[in-house]
Amino acid sequence: MKIKQILFPTLALLIVCVAASAALALTNEVTKDRIAAQQQQKTEQAMAAVLPADRYEQVTQADGAILYAAYQNGAQIGWVGSGSAKGYGGVIEVMTGIDLQQTVTAIEIVSCADETPGLGQNVDAPAFKQQFSGISGSVQLGENIDAVTGATISSAAVRDAVNQVLTLVQQEGTQP
Repeated sequence: MKIKQILFPTLALLIVCVAASAALALTNEVTKDRIAAQQQQKTEQAMAAVLPADRYEQVTQADGAILYAAYQNGAQIGWVGSGSAKGYGGVIEVMTGIDLQQTVTAIEIVSCADETPGLGQNVDAPAFKQQFSGISGSVQLGENIDAVTGATISSAAVRDAVNQVLTLVQQEGTQP
């Protein structure tokens, strides 16, 4: 009697778990290409937003940042880099455009969904992002960038991500 009371519920639970795992694995397999394509499209849109070009070629990668050379009509016009840093709620990913004089052309926030709505997510506001245009050297909060009120950690994460890319460009030099 006791074996039936233990065995049948255990087998039923095992069958449910196996079926759920199989369904999740199948869903992952079916959707992984679509998710990768959407992520690639989002990256390409961010690249075009910060420095429009005919093509982008990956140049280097270091510490989670990726640097691409941007070309227009066969000539290099600058760099586009993807950097990331830990914000208040999670990792913030930033795409940064930099011209041949090593000056930031624009930034685009690729991901900040884990930041606090109404505070940390305000790093994606145009007024904050526009402050980065025209900066060369390095970004410093309180000097050449004003942090978002109430979101200093998130603002610092954006600064760090942009500085990651600026450092990679400085290492590559100004010559195409």
